[in-house]
Amino acid sequence: MTSLCFARLFSSTAPVQSWDRTVCSGRLLQNLCRCNTPQWPQTMQPSHRSSAGLCAPEVRVHKNTVYRASSKSPLRVPCPVRYCEQIPTVRWFRINDRDQAIPVSETDQVTVTQDHPTADEKEIISYLSFKSLSVQDDGIYRCEAVVSNSTSPSHNINVSVS
Repeated sequence: MTSLCFARLFSSTAPVQSWDRTVCSGRLLQNLCRCNTPQWPQTMQPSHRSSAGLCAPEVRVHKNTVYRASSKSPLRVPCPVRYCEQIPTVRWFRINDRDQAIPVSETDQVTVTQDHPTADEKEIISYLSFKSLSVQDDGIYRCEAVVSNSTSPSHNINVSVS
């Protein structure tokens, strides 16, 4: 079934197919739509259109993601991002006890890297890497993708160090 997908903040439309028993039309979309336009990657949320009409990146971190690791072991936490045209900047944050996002600073123990897995796919993966985990690294992290004035945050990522 083909219907129209409306950007949440705009009146512009793009053709889509319904997905997961959801009719992808209207201003309030709860589920993802499979879009048939080259500007939107498949499974892009249509509400991710910026005010300039550009497609915003889609951060593909699942809800309730948990990484468990032992102290002094390495850990690599991925943040996969699909984009439309412009490659986004990916930033990492640690969430403190007051639910504030504190930017992650790179050190000799913590680094941020980025891969572009395939030339055909418009996807990048940013990695938050811990060389040797400590109990102080235990906590909640988030990544976010930024293109122009559009920011797409991830779900929380729980890093559990024992």
